[in-house]
Amino acid sequence: MCNPEIIQNVKSIDVTDLSNFTLIHDDNVGVSWQDWISVAAKRHSLATNIETKDGPHYNHAHLALKSAELGNGFTLASNVLTSDALEKGLLVAPFQDKIVTGCGYYLAQSQNPKVRNYCRPFSKWIVSRAC
Repeated sequence: MCNPEIIQNVKSIDVTDLSNFTLIHDDNVGVSWQDWISVAAKRHSLATNIETKDGPHYNHAHLALKSAELGNGFTLASNVLTSDALEKGLLVAPFQDKIVTGCGYYLAQSQNPKVRNYCRPFSKWIVSRAC
């Protein structure tokens, strides 16, 4: 993900081009830039030798996303966290390659039927927003 202005003058971009940009790290995302680049390069039969450890490191996804929105570089992020920014045009996803992290969000519900009924509208809403 990145700010659209970063790549507005780029006709096409592939994984190897990331060496020309700052890579923003969310140290809690569960997948590293090296992981993602390895998978993406393999899918497209590209050889990569990109230094992935450089760039700012954040300990929260929202900080990494804000940095990307401000045009500081590219970040990896969950579709759940980026859907609004993508819809508003604050971020773009120039690569369609995705990697399964095994991470997720879970909705826990009370065993008490009264509480479950009270929370049902929220539960339906949050499940409808899931990607």
